[in-house]
Amino acid sequence: MLKRRQLVAISDSDISRELLAYLECYPDDAVSLSEPMKLLAEGEGFAWRNFSMHVTVGALLVRGGTEVLLVDHLAYEMPLQPGGHLEPADSTLISAAVRELVEETGVDPSGLVPASQMPVYVEYGRVPEGVNLFGAGGSGVR
Repeated sequence: MLKRRQLVAISDSDISRELLAYLECYPDDAVSLSEPMKLLAEGEGFAWRNFSMHVTVGALLVRGGTEVLLVDHLAYEMPLQPGGHLEPADSTLISAAVRELVEETGVDPSGLVPASQMPVYVEYGRVPEGVNLFGAGGSGVR
């Protein structure tokens, strides 16, 4: 099977810088993020889409401090925060997260205020076998 590749504006070094800044604030996550940090250092190419590993972003839209908007994730068949893959026009992880939030929910981006310019949560995992992230895709607002 051929890997699907698409160059994005956010480079591996940009992603590495974001992860290092995140780890300065959340050093307890260093062990769980050691593999992606190693792969980035080796030039794995997270800025390219591929089927085994890639970078996605998500956004939590909070209203009144108590309500969080979730969408039905069609590939994983469960409610999740709005999010998705990096696109060629994305210049930062935050702008990618905002774009995904707007695409999946239709919220007006002019009223959005990011709580942080740095990721507040990062996890790493391989894409489960058999999950088609590039097929029908999409989400439904929950």
